[in-house]
Amino acid sequence: MSFEELAQEFIEKSLNESITAMERVGGGFIAEAYRAQGDGGKSYFIKGLQKVAKAQERNFEREAYALGLLGEHFRVPEVLVTSEQFLVLEWIDSGSKSSSGYQLFGKSLARMHRKTISPTGRPGFPFDNTIGATLQLNENSDKDWPDFFWDLRIKVQLEWAQSKGLVLEDNTIEDFKKSALKLLRTHCEEGMSLLHGDLWGGNHQFDSEGNPWLFDPASYYGHREADLAMMRLFGGFPSEVFDSYEREFPLESGWRERLPLYQLYHVLNHVNLFGGSYLSQAKALIKEVRGIR
Repeated sequence: MSFEELAQEFIEKSLNESITAMERVGGGFIAEAYRAQGDGGKSYFIKGLQKVAKAQERNFEREAYALGLLGEHFRVPEVLVTSEQFLVLEWIDSGSKSSSGYQLFGKSLARMHRKTISPTGRPGFPFDNTIGATLQLNENSDKDWPDFFWDLRIKVQLEWAQSKGLVLEDNTIEDFKKSALKLLRTHCEEGMSLLHGDLWGGNHQFDSEGNPWLFDPASYYGHREADLAMMRLFGGFPSEVFDSYEREFPLESGWRERLPLYQLYHVLNHVNLFGGSYLSQAKALIKEVRGIR
């Protein structure tokens, strides 16, 4: 039985509905993704893992949990069924992008960040999850934001990246750490917001009525600038999003200086996943952070 046939069998048994068509769709490089057409005319989005790695155990259950939290403040697809290997969501028909739609996106994201403060007052999440195929640590500890972001985001990724060819001298790392912590401590008084966690351009869409939707989260509670920094990487978002966000929930001074540090987490993750040109991009961001005094 092919993986597509296995996915179809799963959705038919789970929803007690015959599937008349399965169409492969874009879903990233981690999971296989399909649009399934039910005999009642309804469509479903199904993601599946051909092999569940150790870091991906309970991955779809945890994704569903994060979607539930995000869905209290933003449009997200309804979770229909989860298992270790499959996740079935409602299908959202794509609509056109527009200036007004992106303004609504920015406003909605700002409101979500402002209203979703960590219940413990600290960064983290109830469990670890993944960022792409990489384990993302969300240790529930007494760490403040600077130590959390350094220890569980930058340091972890940096150590993995060094094993893949990102060579830095020990004195460079220590100097970089001092600069990074100094930057992070310039704004650690702000509350820890619920973050999407992997908010690049491919993890949002607009429906047929122009409403923005979020999906594929790697959520945790942290500083909102981490989401906004990712939004400026890998294709990014138009200026209407950031202008609208700023009107709704203005950023603290100094955010531009902190931007390369927050972007570095995702670039280092791409070094660990793909290598190649991301090595030079990571080095450039490290140099930029070290140069800030």
